[in-house]
Amino acid sequence: MDSTTHHFDMSRDEDRKQAMLDRDTRYDGVFVYGVKSTGIYCRPSCASRRPSPENIIIFDTPQMAESAGYRACLRCNPSEYLNPNEVFVEKITSYLSGHLDEKISLAMLAAEFDVSKHHLQRIFKSVLGVSPRQYIEAKRLSMFKTRIRDGEKVDQAMHGSGFSSRSRLYEKVPDKLGMTPTEYREGGADISITYSVFETSITRVLVARTIRGICALYLGDREEPLIESLMKEFPYAVIQRDDESLSGVIQPLIEYFEGRGFNPRLPLDIHKTAFQWRVLKAIQDIPLGETKTYTELAESIGSPRAVRAVASACAKNPVSILIPCHRVLRKNGALGGYRWGLPLKEWLLEHEKNEK
Repeated sequence: MDSTTHHFDMSRDEDRKQAMLDRDTRYDGVFVYGVKSTGIYCRPSCASRRPSPENIIIFDTPQMAESAGYRACLRCNPSEYLNPNEVFVEKITSYLSGHLDEKISLAMLAAEFDVSKHHLQRIFKSVLGVSPRQYIEAKRLSMFKTRIRDGEKVDQAMHGSGFSSRSRLYEKVPDKLGMTPTEYREGGADISITYSVFETSITRVLVARTIRGICALYLGDREEPLIESLMKEFPYAVIQRDDESLSGVIQPLIEYFEGRGFNPRLPLDIHKTAFQWRVLKAIQDIPLGETKTYTELAESIGSPRAVRAVASACAKNPVSILIPCHRVLRKNGALGGYRWGLPLKEWLLEHEKNEK
């Protein structure tokens, strides 16, 4: 590459192609290019011989190139490259973790990292799928929950988590929490939760409900660990077993496991961030008998770089079956993880495939 400094608009393919022809290392991780004649894709700085312009195709991510049938170049290993945007965002999130109890604005973050507000916002959202503001709210809410669970009073936990007033706390928290902060109080003090456990041919199922909707749907071989998990999540709630009152909820679930009814739609009362809700909604949209990869799911919600965040949202799904995260697989077709065990995930996929 010569010493001339180019200022490219990386949203334009012609500028990306020029950066590739210059072997500009600054754009490694920003995009990859594929060679139509060979089916190989490379990072911009790859030392291999440059293809003719008509043979070049540009991709935003290695995942998109592989989805189109291209193979990673063995010389430059573009799929192993650590995206500089991800490194940048990791620095931001690390900074935020130590300043959540302070007032934080986009302008302050931009000044701290010596970039424009627009650039920081765009890069942050492209990597994590949420804006810095949404990320801060989610982290503050998580901190608030932890402090409440550790026995702090609402006001103490509120200020320690970065909420400036009760009005701000109640404005931001209830829709995500499914209950007010005082109600939550270490998993829902003064909140009434009813649950039931029933057995199917493949697993036991615990279903729990508040007045707003289903707050838990756990799967497992033994009843006791399922109940213990519910108590741990809501240790101060008023929890009672009531098989009769939940019969209307249990019936469609039994029909699901028996193959007589699929995609039971029941009201939910679960706490998730805005990004996690986008992921879970996309999972609900996966048709019966079909699957998506974590990469495809990330692309479907407009956050192709947020594959790890998508996988994390799947892992934290508290209402199996109702949000069918078992329909999400690894890029290579492997089952990946599943909170309730891979044998059960495999059974559910085969069950739905047979009953499609």
